[in-house]
Amino acid sequence: MRSGRGLGTDGVIPWPKVPRLNNDEMRGLTIDVVNRTYRFIHTLFDENTGGELLLRLAQRGRTGRAVLLIIIVCSRNE
Repeated sequence: MRSGRGLGTDGVIPWPKVPRLNNDEMRGLTIDVVNRTYRFIHTLFDENTGGELLLRLAQRGRTGRAVLLIIIVCSRNE
């Protein structure tokens, strides 16, 4: 970041105090993100669970509706 600051849940964090991830932590984080993304996509396109997931997203407020909108837009572009 050029500003020398990070943004955390409690606000701005000075850049030297922003936590760093080592390779093992980054590897674990990457694996977790890939697994969660796979489960989400698998659930979304499953005939038995996809509709329920879309309804839950629509009810989750602004973030859920934003995700739902992205899914709809991406599916139209195929």
